[in-house]
Amino acid sequence: MKAIKKKPNQKGYTIIELVMAILMSSIILTAIYIIVSGSHKYIISGRNTIRMQQDYSLVETLLASNIREAIGGEQEIYTDYTDYQASGTPADSGSCIKLTFASGDSTVIYQDGSDLKILDTDLSTTNLILGTVTDLKFKSVSNSIQTNLVLSQNSKTLEN
Repeated sequence: MKAIKKKPNQKGYTIIELVMAILMSSIILTAIYIIVSGSHKYIISGRNTIRMQQDYSLVETLLASNIREAIGGEQEIYTDYTDYQASGTPADSGSCIKLTFASGDSTVIYQDGSDLKILDTDLSTTNLILGTVTDLKFKSVSNSIQTNLVLSQNSKTLEN
């Protein structure tokens, strides 16, 4: 093969040099894109996990404090919120609990689909967690209330 010689007054690059430069640049840019997009997905996944852990911690703390506060009053468990609305008979376990405090105020905590909601004495509903509640169960066990809360999001699950 004969070497290509540049004439002394010839300026610029050959077409082969330009193609090689474009090819190497595209390989480098593709590698950078893959690294950045993978890191972004990992960061978003981490944020969602942290948010779910914070929600879980908040709900566990809220449930514990409300149940503890209602010790002087009444605790009634219903199979679900529909049963509570229909003035059903309290059950031993279910996904809805009515806590009546010594002051006479009451709070209803229940699972509504994949949401966790609280209904206060003034009938205002507060959405505590939206879209991640897989299971919420209350169970009456010898003068105490056991709770089982399961949160799930994007194949990550937290439960007690």
